Amino acid sequence: MIKFVRLWEKFSRKRFKTRRLVSVFVLSLAISVWLGLASPIYSQNPQNSDREALIEDIKEFANRHVQNEKAMDTSLVIKLYETNAFGLTAPEIANIYEDEYTRLKEIKDADVWEKINDNLFNGLGWSIALIVGILFFLKEKLTNWIENLYSKTGDWLYNQVSGLKFFWSVSLKRYRGSLFNKYQQLKIPFRPNRPLEMKDIFVPLKVSGKSDNSQIDAFDAISKYPRLMIKGSPGSGKSMLLKYLAFSWADEKSSKISTNFTPVLLELNRLNELEKFDIDNLQTKLVEAFKREDFPEAKNFIGQALDNGNLMLLLDGLDEVNSNVRDRVINLIKDLLDTYEQCPVIITCRSAVYHNEFNNCVDQTLEIVEFSDRQIRNFLKVWEPELPPEKSINQLISTLRDRPQIITLARNPLLLTIIAYLYADKQFILPHSRAAFYEEAVTHLLKLRDEERQIPNQFEAIHKRRVLQKLALFAQDNASLQERDRRNIEYEQVVEQIRALLPSLNLNPEQETKAILAEIVDRSGLLLPIDGGQRYQFSHLTLQEYFAAEALSNQEEELVNRFKQDSVTWRETVKLWCGLTGDKTPLIKQVHQHDALTGFECLADAKEVEQTLADEIIDYYKQQLEKVIVDDDLAKAFGAVAADLRENSRRKSVFDFLETVLNDNSGPSKQQASAKALSFTNLPQAAKILAQEYKRKQEYCENLVDQDHKNCLENIRESLVRMGDLAVPQLAILAEKEDIKFIQDLTKIATPDASIALVPFLWHPDESICFSAAWSLAELFIQNDNTEALKDIELTAEQKNEKDLDWIWQPFNDSSSKSLSIIACRIVDMLDRTPTELMPNSLPQLDPRLIIPLLSIHDPINIPSDPEWNSLTDSLLEQQKQTPEIEEKINEQVNHILGTPFSSASWSKILSTLKPRLQLDLINRFANQRRPNISDWRNLFLEIEYQFKSSYHYRLVLAMGIIASIMAIAEIVLLVLRQPDNWNNVAWGFPIYVLFVFWVSFWKGIEERLKPSTFLQLGLFGILTFGTKIQRLFKDNLVWAEISLVNESAFATSFGFYTFGFFGAFITGYVISSSSIVLANVANVAGVIGATGMFAIFGLSTIKDNTFWSLFVSALFAAALYLESALAASFVVVVFSLIGIGIGVWDRAKTKKDWIRFLAILAFPYFCWFPIVVVFSTRFMLRFLTLQSISLNWLIILGTWFIVLGTCTTLWRYGQDRERKASNPLKGILDGYI
Repeated sequence: MIKFVRLWEKFSRKRFKTRRLVSVFVLSLAISVWLGLASPIYSQNPQNSDREALIEDIKEFANRHVQNEKAMDTSLVIKLYETNAFGLTAPEIANIYEDEYTRLKEIKDADVWEKINDNLFNGLGWSIALIVGILFFLKEKLTNWIENLYSKTGDWLYNQVSGLKFFWSVSLKRYRGSLFNKYQQLKIPFRPNRPLEMKDIFVPLKVSGKSDNSQIDAFDAISKYPRLMIKGSPGSGKSMLLKYLAFSWADEKSSKISTNFTPVLLELNRLNELEKFDIDNLQTKLVEAFKREDFPEAKNFIGQALDNGNLMLLLDGLDEVNSNVRDRVINLIKDLLDTYEQCPVIITCRSAVYHNEFNNCVDQTLEIVEFSDRQIRNFLKVWEPELPPEKSINQLISTLRDRPQIITLARNPLLLTIIAYLYADKQFILPHSRAAFYEEAVTHLLKLRDEERQIPNQFEAIHKRRVLQKLALFAQDNASLQERDRRNIEYEQVVEQIRALLPSLNLNPEQETKAILAEIVDRSGLLLPIDGGQRYQFSHLTLQEYFAAEALSNQEEELVNRFKQDSVTWRETVKLWCGLTGDKTPLIKQVHQHDALTGFECLADAKEVEQTLADEIIDYYKQQLEKVIVDDDLAKAFGAVAADLRENSRRKSVFDFLETVLNDNSGPSKQQASAKALSFTNLPQAAKILAQEYKRKQEYCENLVDQDHKNCLENIRESLVRMGDLAVPQLAILAEKEDIKFIQDLTKIATPDASIALVPFLWHPDESICFSAAWSLAELFIQNDNTEALKDIELTAEQKNEKDLDWIWQPFNDSSSKSLSIIACRIVDMLDRTPTELMPNSLPQLDPRLIIPLLSIHDPINIPSDPEWNSLTDSLLEQQKQTPEIEEKINEQVNHILGTPFSSASWSKILSTLKPRLQLDLINRFANQRRPNISDWRNLFLEIEYQFKSSYHYRLVLAMGIIASIMAIAEIVLLVLRQPDNWNNVAWGFPIYVLFVFWVSFWKGIEERLKPSTFLQLGLFGILTFGTKIQRLFKDNLVWAEISLVNESAFATSFGFYTFGFFGAFITGYVISSSSIVLANVANVAGVIGATGMFAIFGLSTIKDNTFWSLFVSALFAAALYLESALAASFVVVVFSLIGIGIGVWDRAKTKKDWIRFLAILAFPYFCWFPIVVVFSTRFMLRFLTLQSISLNWLIILGTWFIVLGTCTTLWRYGQDRERKASNPLKGILDGYI
């Protein structure tokens, strides 16, 4: 060891004059560091040029001993220096050393700071132990305090800078996060601790235009029409649609809104508070909306977004604007839309209140259609886990069918939520009438106790009911008498109203006002605090109207007067009031005179009304029947009166009238109107009448050229479809007459009952019926509840013999699905045999579990591989977010193949029934993998026997890569140690940094760690990958999926380097021993690594945080190094910052497609792992061979690389070939689709 020390000091002082010592250094460095040499290392033979230099050396020893607080060691110095060529004797050496030691010691002792330092660290260990002990016991409070302080400080700083343009990306990120957190869960007021997930509970809505048969999906309408007016009944889902749009935008993975737009949801009732109705004040409300979602000071952002047309305005609840200011609000919105013509907008309003005010401002006015049976079932799915064992969704659906008025309520999402909750959580029996439902639902909700803590209610349900009645009436009156929002009540007004009521309930207003309010809010969910408790509102306007009706149950004249003054505000209240006990004749008479339709609607709810008045109203509307064709409200009124299950002449009169009109020859328009009205009765009897009339008219109409009669026939079909499951038996009977139209009608209903009804048609004697049934069932198979229902269906013996394609359903088979497997086989067989001309004109989306085996195995095609097509396809399939732009490119790629001779017309049509991305994935597999077989499909979900990733072949390749990387790093370290004090050594930190970024990226992976494709793309073929992916970014705006991985790994590596460098340089170089040359050099290496990490962080932070302060700091460092003549280091600082910007810009391009993406070319160095490894490991081998005096160095090195690369290539190809043979070309194709 002494010999090594001598050689090492000599080696360091002469700065590697003798290269042979390199091998000694490499072998000894780890041992030296591990032993932790803390003692000074001295030369036994100091070489001094003259006597003065020798004296300076002796004094330097004294200085080091003083600085390191070592005791005076004269004997050691004499031993080292008594043999010298300059005549210094031992006493002289001792005097020089001791005099210098004493002088320096006195200077140090006189230093005030040194005394403070000594006192401070005297007993430091016990002090630290005491502090640590105190902190341990106070850690929770201290942690909370620090987190709170940090949060408040951060929020304060954010509020100061959020409005600055440089910080808009940060502000938008927080805005997006706030929207996501706000809307990701649907909080059910009456079950506050058990919210439902928005993505699970939201059912895509259907909207209709002017005619009943023009229904389209709401999201299709939004993408088609930039400016929409959406109307609907109370609780139909208007507000939920806008909330879901905002949530979808915030959830980037499933966004329904283009990233080019930023949505802002504004409740229009907030405009009631405006003092001046102008655009500036409206923009202020938009600013407040952004502020509520964690984007304060958004005025400039909103102004620019409006100017550029990038702000999507979601304006909710025009009906909740007070009637006194509604005209001014409408004009204000029109002015805004005229000023900013490029901005998309969606406005919602109750149907009864909207009078086409925005017809000239919007592209289309649509109405939300009531839930179909299919949508009701989908909505209820999320409640299934909540049901007790003795209850089921099917039982609830069956119960609803027996209650026509209640199933009408169930077609409203809000009321269906209450129905589901009561059915799931309580011993609740659904009543038959609307008023009875509200009565029992409210009674149950008001009796709810704190079940979580088992705390009983403090107040009686009747008292809480009276409070809600008082507040509801106040809110309704408040809207009519003042220019205020009728939904929101100020907290002070709530307290005032309750305090005024409590004495009449024998309750103490001083002590119990807040308590009864809290119990209503916390347990029933009927009243909700908003705006942080500054205001309150009922959970839905319908409930407020019901409680107002109860409050006026004995005040008929007052209700009539209110209705006459403001019929819009009081319409629903009047109808609900009529459902309460008592004779409603006087009120209905006055209401009918003021608003005839409302009077007619009241007949459906009224328990008691004079027959004369009822007949008068009914007779009046019998004359108006034809208006039903264009007036859904009138159709529903007819249906509600005709469906009243109570035995009374009103119901019979209307129902018999509608049946008579349908059956006689009174004219096509009246027949269409009666068919539509009958469909709204929700009675099985009505479905039977409609089906019988269709059969009767079918032959008659077919012999007529009269289009009106044919329209009547189509209208009856639409009416049957509207009735859903109630019409399934009748449609199945009609389909037996070999009419494909009714197969299609069953498909529209899309329920399990409809699916079961379609199965027999797969074996119909008429093949065209078989084909149609197959296409319909293939579409319905996508819904899991449909396939579940088909498991239990009974098949005939002949049908059970269908085994030609019994492998089709094997990947999804279980012991309970034998019938389902046979049905699936029959469907695929019929799809395959369907002639092109008999395929549907508008191709639906079919179940990929049926289509993929048909296309890939039963009827495959051969597609040649095209390198350019493959490259773009790979990039498209990597995209995790499917934007409209990407979907368009996917369609182009698919159409490129479908337009070639390799695909038949029928094959192409069937392929088109899959989602575009799945189409492209399947074609890509055909082009680049072996042809799949039946065994591949059967084993779709089985793990393969051989995986290259876990094989020793792959591990050997990785081992060689690791060894080569270590050799490269060792060579770079040796280069640093050649000039340990040179600032230009920072340049050598760059290749080390790139090597570590690669290995960190490789280790982390995107989907899995140590993925072979990542090793190839980032490692061996990194430069080729860079060229291909950067071309796709520039040319097609496609962002390589793994660039996020590289960006994250770069950050992690940068911080790791910085941390290691800081502590390594400080502890190793100064704390342990500044006199140890070995450790001092280790500190130099650590310093280089730390500087690399720091400068890399500067560059990466520039784009990640959207700030330029880090670039400014980098520029200062570069300038300082330049002034110190460290030109290489100055250049490296600039390079580090630029490559950091490059990788950040590339990752940023996922959300922002602008010219800045071209700076991504600066990220090139991150893809240079392989050339760096080759260059520096080659230098290392050359150095080693030179030190060993081995000749033919380059020939040996080239031979070594030939063997290494040849071995790796052989192992890789062998492993890949073996995996290809063992792997399944269809593996993973259904991921994300089932």
